[in-house]
Amino acid sequence: MIRKIFYLALIFTFCMFCRNSEAAPKYSSIKYNLTVSSKSLPEKTSSTYYKTADSLRIETVLRGKKSVTIARKGGPAYFYYPGENMALSLSLPAGVFYEEVDYLKVPGIKLVGQETVNGVFCDVYENDVSGAKTRVWINKETEFPVRVQVFDAAETTMDYSDVEMNIPLDNSLFVLPDGVKIMDAKNMAGTKEEMESPYGGR
Repeated sequence: MIRKIFYLALIFTFCMFCRNSEAAPKYSSIKYNLTVSSKSLPEKTSSTYYKTADSLRIETVLRGKKSVTIARKGGPAYFYYPGENMALSLSLPAGVFYEEVDYLKVPGIKLVGQETVNGVFCDVYENDVSGAKTRVWINKETEFPVRVQVFDAAETTMDYSDVEMNIPLDNSLFVLPDGVKIMDAKNMAGTKEEMESPYGGR
C-alpha cells in the first residue's frame, strides 16, 4: 500500500502542479468536479476541486479508496488517505503551485467552431503541438473549460462539471484533521521494481 501511495503522489505532483502564471485569475475561489478517462489510468477517476488564490483541496476516489490532496502556496502538498489516517508530505519547489490551464492563452490554439457539450454552449478550440492534437470546449459565459480531449496514445478526456466561482470556501477544507500520521515522501522511495507495479501485476 505504501508504494501505491507514493506512486500516485508522484503522478499527481508532476501532472497537477506548475509554476505560477502572472495572469490574474478570473475568480477568487472555485469549486468543480473533474472526471478523467485515459488509457494511461487504471480506471475513470472523478475528483472534486476546491481552490482559492493560495489554497487547494482535491478529493478523489480511485479503486474504491478515497484520497485528499491539500496544498497551500509556499508549503508542502499533503496526500491524505482517510481510510488509513495517514498523509504523505511532499515538498514543492519554490514558485510551484497548482493553476488551471488558461487554454485561451495556449500558443497556437485556434477557434474552430461552436458546440453544446454536457448541456453547455461552448466555443471549440484546437491546438496541435508535437503531433498531439488537443480539442477544448470552453464555456462562452465563464471562459472555463467544459471538456478537454487529447488525441494521443493515452486518448485522455477531461470533463468539468458543477463549476461554482467566487463562493465562500471554509479554511478547514485546506487543513489536515488532527491526529493524522504524516510521512515524508523522500523517505519512502522504493526500488524500481517496487514502483513499476503500483496496482499489482504488470
